[in-house]
Amino acid sequence: MSQPHFKQDDFQPVNTKDTEVDSFDETPRTKMPKALKYLAGTAVGLAVLAGAGGLIATQLIDQQKYKGMIVSKVEESTGYKIDWEGNINLGLMPLPHASVQKLTVTSGGTQILSINHADIQVALAPLFSKKIEIKNITLDEPVVTLITTKSGQRTWETKSQNKAEPQSNASIQNESEASASPLDLSVDRIDITGGNLILDNQKSGSKQELKNLNITLRAESLKGPFDIKASTEWSGQMIEVKATSGEVNIAEGSYPIQTQVSVPNSGINLTFAGIVDSKNLGASGDINLEVVDFAKAVQGISDTSLSFPDGLGGKAMLAGKIVSTANRFSIDDLAFSVGDIAYTGKIAADGLAGNT
Repeated sequence: MSQPHFKQDDFQPVNTKDTEVDSFDETPRTKMPKALKYLAGTAVGLAVLAGAGGLIATQLIDQQKYKGMIVSKVEESTGYKIDWEGNINLGLMPLPHASVQKLTVTSGGTQILSINHADIQVALAPLFSKKIEIKNITLDEPVVTLITTKSGQRTWETKSQNKAEPQSNASIQNESEASASPLDLSVDRIDITGGNLILDNQKSGSKQELKNLNITLRAESLKGPFDIKASTEWSGQMIEVKATSGEVNIAEGSYPIQTQVSVPNSGINLTFAGIVDSKNLGASGDINLEVVDFAKAVQGISDTSLSFPDGLGGKAMLAGKIVSTANRFSIDDLAFSVGDIAYTGKIAADGLAGNT
């Protein structure tokens, strides 16, 4: 049988321009849809434009003019003088925001507040409805210094505040009703990192400082509910705080709250669930205090080596119903124990206002 003969022209190249074929060893390649390419390009473009827009806006606005207006308005309404370094930086991504560096607040020539960096983010959509929804306020390394001089003057109180005339009951009621009306302003979250709070009472010779203060506050509205997590260092001890409050009754100044305060290194845990009356400086509710080792806890807080009589060591606890006002403090249904000592009943102290 004769073998077939092939001419050179019988072998023609295949046109693979429109029909690419992947090898069997490769994963099939898929092309990005044109719509996806368009969206990706648009997103990048918008990000670039937003960033450029923020830079341009920062440069175009009259910084000194607006700074002067802000400084003047704050001093007129509060008596405090504020200042900051450089410009107010504006941006649009990821949300419209403004930030300042090295902000300070002084009262009567004494600095009471400094903030290394402050940033405010605002939701864009509500602005078109004349509403201000602040998504986040970030304060980095704020330092609050409250000094009471030897003469008893409080440096954070301004002359305008001290000269304020007493208001009539009708004026207070009107302000309360106005405050109770809904506002088109909300703050969703506040973050404070690396802060310090200094309480320097030169009249009594005492000075306290809360170091490395970190606070996260979330709110559904200006009236609450609120959720707070905080931690700080005091007297060499780390203190952790968790609190959840209900909606604040602005007219009465009261709100329900659940709070937990713990000092992990000293084995201290305190809880409170009840009502706080901020208007009358009062509170009422259930309190529970547990201490793993009383002697160790006292030594840890006082930072000194102490000796205790036999029977005062070991676990300690206190529970009861607390009622506190400006004039009276009491704990009913009290159960108290430390070591071998135990007590049940109630305690009360009256006339506190006259002793302050």
